[in-house]
Amino acid sequence: MTGNVVTATAAQARALGAPYRAGDLIGQGGIEQANQDQLAGHPSLTIRIEGPGNRLDATAARFPSAPGRPVTTSIDMRVQRAASQAVSTAATKKPVDLVAIQPSTGKVLAVVERPGGFNRALEGEFPPGSTFKVVTASALARTGDAHDEARCSAQPGDHRGQEVP
Repeated sequence: MTGNVVTATAAQARALGAPYRAGDLIGQGGIEQANQDQLAGHPSLTIRIEGPGNRLDATAARFPSAPGRPVTTSIDMRVQRAASQAVSTAATKKPVDLVAIQPSTGKVLAVVERPGGFNRALEGEFPPGSTFKVVTASALARTGDAHDEARCSAQPGDHRGQEVP
């Protein structure tokens, strides 16, 4: 989610434009790339007028450098650490993604992905699966339609909407 800081290739530097050059540090992926300008700030720039023989005739303008500015997120480090611990100790060898959201505000409190790479947790598209059972059960309880004999006729792997008798 945060991305990485990497050394820019010539193609990446060209895509970012001046003043970036191959070898400069740039953000790649996630928050680092999305907020490159804010996080990097900008270097000082001097525009000089040169005469014959590369002789400096005048300085046309000077622009001061500006430091990068922090990016504020809704990530709660206490929740992020707990999520990281839960994912890193998961007994499965399959990819594991965890996104913790504060329901009352919609703020993302933690995001963890294993093994990493493709941003599955935030950009992947998956059916709601078992997480939606909580919503279904709450709706049944609220309407009074839940009872001990209630059954669902859907079979494992059947994602079509089914009525609960």
